[in-house]
Amino acid sequence: MLDALEKKQAVTSMDMPAQVKGSEKVRPDLWNKIAALKKHDKFSCGQRPAAEAEVYLVWAGHEKFESGWSHAEPYLRGVTDRIYEAQVAIKNCVQLAPPVMEKITLSTDALFAFDQTTLEPISLWHLNKLADSIKQIDTLEEVVLVGHTDRLRSDGHPERNQLLSERRAESIRQYLIGRGVPADKIHASGAGSTQPIVQCSTKTSKEKQVKCLQTNRRVEIVLRGKKAAGDNKEPLKWTASLIRITK
Repeated sequence: MLDALEKKQAVTSMDMPAQVKGSEKVRPDLWNKIAALKKHDKFSCGQRPAAEAEVYLVWAGHEKFESGWSHAEPYLRGVTDRIYEAQVAIKNCVQLAPPVMEKITLSTDALFAFDQTTLEPISLWHLNKLADSIKQIDTLEEVVLVGHTDRLRSDGHPERNQLLSERRAESIRQYLIGRGVPADKIHASGAGSTQPIVQCSTKTSKEKQVKCLQTNRRVEIVLRGKKAAGDNKEPLKWTASLIRITK
């Protein structure tokens, strides 16, 4: 058990026997204090000193069995010290939930008119809900927006797809800022048509290609932050018709 703690491995069970061969059970009151610590919801913060206290108690029982109380007492003092250390660690424990990472893909066909960078009014309520969901994250670390386009250009300048993707991502960034998401937390960029999800034949009509390449026209959003411990809500599920969510 102590070896696992030394290696920073999780200890899911702490069933140290109160008495082993060549020893006797001593100080049941101290065993009861350790048992009470194990029931605390923040016990993980005091797990190491509690484990050491159990080991010292077993050694105290061995010394009492072999040589009497005078030899056991130094170990018992070590037990009380470590129980106190565990109590303090649990009292001061701050448990953070693991980092949250949501990846959201928005279809730009639902947000922008063809070859435009101004958000369509009909799409704004979706972004309002997205902004509200982002603000539910207790400790927001970063919002990353990356715009993507398909490979099609009617003006013969495919390099302009890069600029289009950047401007669309920036439009969403500015809108989210306006809805209360901190500006310094949002970063926008564009990838143009360099990262397609699907490949479509160039031998079909343009209309069919536009439909086939729809998945490539998107803005990807990555949210990083921390939720409160025990918060298992999935606040972004409302976007199913407009946004695909992956984790």
